[in-house]
Amino acid sequence: ALGSRPEAVRVLERALKADASDPAPHRLLCAVEYRIGRLPRALHHCKMWKAKERNPAQRERAATRVRRLEQELGP
Repeated sequence: ALGSRPEAVRVLERALKADASDPAPHRLLCAVEYRIGRLPRALHHCKMWKAKERNPAQRERAATRVRRLEQELGP
């Protein structure tokens, strides 16, 4: 269904292919994948967001999410 989280994931994945340097799709996928319970995928996108983010405050937000997800996922 349009507006569903899986549909949002598909749209954002297309956006990643369109501009690989843009951190925004990774930021959004970090959140959406987390909300639908795909924690390993959320962690991947949070790490990519952190790596590509140029804004220091946003990069710190990404780092915080990475740490939180790593704790949730465990060793």
